[in-house]
Amino acid sequence: MLEDPNSDYSLLLEPPENFLFNGEIEEDTGGNLRAIRNFRISNFSWLLLGVSPFVLGYSWWILGVFRPIDFDASGIVDLLIRLIYIGMSLIAILFVPIYEWWGNRQAKKKGHVCLRCNREGEVQVPVWERTFHKDQPVFLELVQDFTSEYILLPQDHLNRLQGNRPMQLPIQMIELNYIIPEEGNLMRYPLFCSMNGGKIIELGKRLSDKTGWPLFVKIGTKLPEQILNKDLLQLKAQLENDQHPYSEPDYTDALSEEYRLEKRERALKFQAQRTTSTRDVLNKYRPTFWILSLCCFAGGLWLLCSSFHCYQKIAESQSWPSTPGRISTAEIIETGEKKKKKFIPVIEYQYTVEANGYVSDIIEICPRRRSSQAAAEEIVERYPVGKKVEVYYNPVNPKIAVLVRGNKKSADEDRNAGIFLSILGFLTFPNLHQALLSLFGRKGP
Repeated sequence: MLEDPNSDYSLLLEPPENFLFNGEIEEDTGGNLRAIRNFRISNFSWLLLGVSPFVLGYSWWILGVFRPIDFDASGIVDLLIRLIYIGMSLIAILFVPIYEWWGNRQAKKKGHVCLRCNREGEVQVPVWERTFHKDQPVFLELVQDFTSEYILLPQDHLNRLQGNRPMQLPIQMIELNYIIPEEGNLMRYPLFCSMNGGKIIELGKRLSDKTGWPLFVKIGTKLPEQILNKDLLQLKAQLENDQHPYSEPDYTDALSEEYRLEKRERALKFQAQRTTSTRDVLNKYRPTFWILSLCCFAGGLWLLCSSFHCYQKIAESQSWPSTPGRISTAEIIETGEKKKKKFIPVIEYQYTVEANGYVSDIIEICPRRRSSQAAAEEIVERYPVGKKVEVYYNPVNPKIAVLVRGNKKSADEDRNAGIFLSILGFLTFPNLHQALLSLFGRKGP
């Protein structure tokens, strides 16, 4: 046999174009069997679509996407950043539903029924444009194994990857294939494949019962016990106990030699590249992850505290009394050189509280950190020299006064950045991976 369980080849056929079956199996009262595609979106996709409005609402609250913006360079950049954030959130939420919808749309072009077997024993496979009869010498095969990329990895490395959740696990599949004589040889062709195998195993058994074609089961020896399909194991044991009268055929895969070499090269390349697991990477760069996590946590905590302090001061300023004032100075101070040049607006105003005169240069509580020339000019134009303004002062300490109270833009920016850095610090925390392993995964060796 071309592919032996102890060889370095996957037992899977893995054709260049395979048909992933996730539909339903029906049989009418007349004994006609049909395998029908399922064009419905999965429950998981519906769940994602259901939570998408909440994601939009959360993005609106966190990012303030629909807040008024300043139509200058800084304001446009701020708007673009907000749109990028919300776009990334939508992509993360809607990727799976859109992917399923597109796959179903493409599958509909090939028809609704992917296999028919009438009571006379005629089998039609529209997706492969093949027709058989139960009297033809046909063998059916159900096989489960790793794909070619993983088949050359040592057993201990496969176990390490398998127990290293939430990393992407080694890909395994279940195939339903058929074997027919051609030009003096037995050739193996694909029918359908599946990631979990429930429906495809049922289809193989029912097709074998309807036609009388022998059914064989093969399972790769490198598959760990926890991912072996139980239905397939039971079927294999049942066939062995029934002392199946047919010996397993000696077949050749219906694939070109070039494609077989391509699979082999892909496996060798993957073996050379995939030399470490997530746990190996974490252990190697653990100090770096510790530093990154702590810095993100510290920065996020500082920004959150700063934003809450600003919110508190802004809330307190809402009850400050007001008094008339006049702008006495309005100028722009340039600092730095060339690309590092900053433009700082200086606005001074005079006001009187209980017959005492005061001078202040504070425009607002927790002002936005903008240093562009356009932003500075906009502030100076808003408060020209001699303009009469309303000044809000601290009744406890009248020396502290502002022209604007309640501007939360700067506090919102600090809060958003603090939340982002805190989440980043949590995700880069070295012990997070081990904690997830202990909760959801099996520890590898």
